[in-house]
Parts: sequence; structure tokens; C-alpha cells
Amino acid sequence: HNSFIVEPMPSKILQTFQIPIVTDLAEDVDFSHCDEVWLMNVLQHTLDPDKIVENVKKAKVVRFFEPINYGIDACHLHNLTMEMFEGWFGDVVKYYPKNNIAVHFHQWECAYGVWSRLDN
Repeated sequence: HNSFIVEPMPSKILQTFQIPIVTDLAEDVDFSHCDEVWLMNVLQHTLDPDKIVENVKKAKVVRFFEPINYGIDACHLHNLTMEMFEGWFGDVVKYYPKNNIAVHFHQWECAYGVWSRLDN
């Protein structure tokens, strides 16, 4: 299998996964050879989410689970919304409500879904 992680920031935790790490910005990575791309809690931290979505949609399948309506601060450069995800991925977008009692899982409201190039 040809898995890899895109992470431009050094991480000792990711190195323990024994999966190759691409240290380029996701905006510059060619995903056209990928069967699947997974986006989880990443887009609000990037320079250009539109460019990343354009790039990942060259893969066959994109799975995403991304916070929405979080606001902007030093670590969160974009305030992503359901409307943005619906514009990027269409009617496959679903809503995950805020869940303050979630344990070992995301507590913030999110947009999630599975997009397939074969269906579009």
C-alpha cells in the first residue's frame, strides 16, 4: 500500500506511525495518484483551504471530518462553514453537532462526508 501523511510541521508522534511523511504544504502536493485522501481537523489550519480541496479532489475519494464555525485565531486561520463544504463537496456533506460530553472524539460541530470523483 502507498500511504503517506502530509504534515509540514515536525511531529515525533507521527513518526511513530511508520508511514512516510511528506513535509510539503498540502497546497503543493499532487494527490492525483491517491485512491483516498482523508481530511480530519486540518483545513482551518492551512494557508489556502480552497487550493487543498482542489488538489485532494484529484484523488478518487475524499473523506472529511472538519470543524466548522470555530472562529479565527493564531492557530485557526479560517472560519469554515457548512456552506463552504457544500460548495466544495455538494450534497454528500453532513452535519455533526457540537457534543460537549464526547470522550476521545471531536467535541466541536463539524462538516463530514465522503466525496467520490466517480460520482461527480
